[in-house]
Amino acid sequence: MSANGNTPVEIEEWIVKTINSCTTIQQIIRSRNLIDLYCQKLANETDLSWEVRHHIKDRLMEHYKNTKLELIRN
Repeated sequence: MSANGNTPVEIEEWIVKTINSCTTIQQIIRSRNLIDLYCQKLANETDLSWEVRHHIKDRLMEHYKNTKLELIRN
């Protein structure tokens, strides 16, 4: 699976789809690395403020945590 767009919104949607496709704990852990790398890229390559970058990471992390919790429950 690869990202088809280059805008932050398209990449964020792709990350969410990637998280949704996780079926094992190992996959969800790797998706956390994807979130971290994306946030580093935003910090290094965009003019987005810290607040906006933090909000993006918070949204992605909330989705990550919910998906991880569902995997653990099952």
